[in-house]
Amino acid sequence: MLATEQVRINTMQVEIKSMMVGKKQLTLSLMRQIIEEQLIDEKELLFRGVPWGHVNYFWGDDKHKTYPSYINVIWQKGDVLRRSVIAMELPCQKYLENGCHRDIAELSKQIEYYSQLNTHNSFEKRLEAYTRELMGRQTDLLALEYRRNTYIPKYNELVQPLKSLDHFYITV
Repeated sequence: MLATEQVRINTMQVEIKSMMVGKKQLTLSLMRQIIEEQLIDEKELLFRGVPWGHVNYFWGDDKHKTYPSYINVIWQKGDVLRRSVIAMELPCQKYLENGCHRDIAELSKQIEYYSQLNTHNSFEKRLEAYTRELMGRQTDLLALEYRRNTYIPKYNELVQPLKSLDHFYITV
């Protein structure tokens, strides 16, 4: 237990940053009026503008999102401001790949089975359908592996500097 004579209170300075719109501080109402647009070009994995900072305020469909897993970035596009809710790290979703592997194994068994049967019109149609589905699942798997091995690491690397942006406080 701490005795009161061991405790003391220090006065410290803290810095609170806020955005000013004209002569007024950014309010919740003004924040909601900033148009939402994706900062990240998801195809090229590049920023579409200049990030200024972030606010810890989420509403509507994003109200369940919280800092630091997500940040609501205010950014500049040309001469206007936009905002973008950004996931600070994308998950791997390995379970989807495991499902693809299972589907591919099962489809491969079906194809082998129907390939060994005497050629009969109904068997050939079924074999063609299984083969098409197998090719589709293999394509899905390649896309998932690309996402895990290439896209997600690049995305996570791109968003890391956003953590060090200024945090803006909003008045009520």
